[in-house]
Amino acid sequence: MRNPRNLRESFMNRHMITGIFSSGITLAAIVLVVYFYNWYSGNAAVAGTYAFTAWLFGHVALAFHTRTFNVPLIKTGVFSSRAFNIWMCCVIAFLG
Repeated sequence: MRNPRNLRESFMNRHMITGIFSSGITLAAIVLVVYFYNWYSGNAAVAGTYAFTAWLFGHVALAFHTRTFNVPLIKTGVFSSRAFNIWMCCVIAFLG
């Protein structure tokens, strides 16, 4: 268990803002690369489908990353949260 945060400290500190910004830029870059790669291949509808799929999987990856922000994922267990597992299965089923 960790100590409560300092009340004088801002909720959105520099570390959190940097993490949000870098995660967003990374996700956007991956989705755009997937989209434009498939768009130049010739089919805009397929490109949009692949980009949407990359966006969803990117959000699953971000959720894995932020789920255990201070503790390594190996220590907590990849599938230790039942709610997270249900959400992840719903995302995958949504794509099917």
